[in-house]
Amino acid sequence: MRLSGKKIVVTGASGIAASGARAAAREGARVFLISLDVEECRDLASEIDGSSFAVADLCEEEQAEDAFESARSTLGASTGCSRWPEAVAGDLATDRSTR
Repeated sequence: MRLSGKKIVVTGASGIAASGARAAAREGARVFLISLDVEECRDLASEIDGSSFAVADLCEEEQAEDAFESARSTLGASTGCSRWPEAVAGDLATDRSTR
């Protein structure tokens, strides 16, 4: 297992993010998920032994800080963080300036 002992934070719980989280777990990593969708987080976490999650809008500073603090509390120091291309595309397509 190439990622044995590694601790990875994955932003997103569907599509390519979910696939990446599953692959990391298969390779031995402990996975912490952060996503806007509680159902997607819950469903994916139930598939990945030992995983945990936080629900947060990472475009909101306080929510992002809380989510990553939760990840640190759960995993300790993480080895890596994965932000998937679909999440980036979603950010570009969503105008959050009016919030």
